[in-house]
Amino acid sequence: MPYCTISTDDGRKTISNKDGNFSIKCNQKTTYITISYIGYKPQSITLDKIGSTILLEQNQISLDEIIVRPLDKDKLMKDLITKSAMIKLENAHIRTNFFYRQMTYTNKQCNEILETYIAANPYIHLDHISLITGRYAKLKDQDSIQYLTFNNFFQATTMTPISEGHISRKKIITPISINYTRFYNTKIISYKTEDSEIYEIIFTPKKKVKRAIVEGSVWINPQYLTILKYKGTIKSSLITPGQKHEKILFSNLSFEILYNDSETE
Repeated sequence: MPYCTISTDDGRKTISNKDGNFSIKCNQKTTYITISYIGYKPQSITLDKIGSTILLEQNQISLDEIIVRPLDKDKLMKDLITKSAMIKLENAHIRTNFFYRQMTYTNKQCNEILETYIAANPYIHLDHISLITGRYAKLKDQDSIQYLTFNNFFQATTMTPISEGHISRKKIITPISINYTRFYNTKIISYKTEDSEIYEIIFTPKKKVKRAIVEGSVWINPQYLTILKYKGTIKSSLITPGQKHEKILFSNLSFEILYNDSETE
């Protein structure tokens, strides 16, 4: 299963790739790993019993566990924005390093690649990014379009579901914002298990919106107002080309971001 969270009993963590494969370093103190995924029961396995395939059991939700109640969407959005500002303030002193790779394919052939090491302040997204080192390579064919620029790189690495103020015309429209009703039709689905509850907030862009906008879902823990997962597609985003006077409508950029729900640990 893609993008599962894998953790060891001594505090190491990673996620599986798009094919469900993963690797994680273990030491002599490690005795078991735990695999978790939204909508499935966590599975803990000792190291000596790990096989090539690990099955997860889906959380079963029966009708008597579903609670129907009105939700104040505006209040929920404002509370999420407020909580985001608090997390940003609390983690302002934390700075760490990241590795980023971006590849461009045309007709199944890779024509450019960017690899960088960056330093940033992480909370809901990466902030105050500075480049440590990196490399960029492309095909020598001068007729090929250069899709990648550092503007596009910066846009991808700073992807966030929350806008703390009004969205300017130069920015991609993100789901959780003060004026979200101007851009989105929304629906909230509540998933309740034996010991927790998760909200999936589905954001569908209104037909009149022609700007670059994110369509997708944000999963949150309503008790602590923490974001668990952000998944969607950027629609109608005009990426910056390498050549002047080129216009490329990049309308199918999909992404998925998983967050560590530290409030429940």
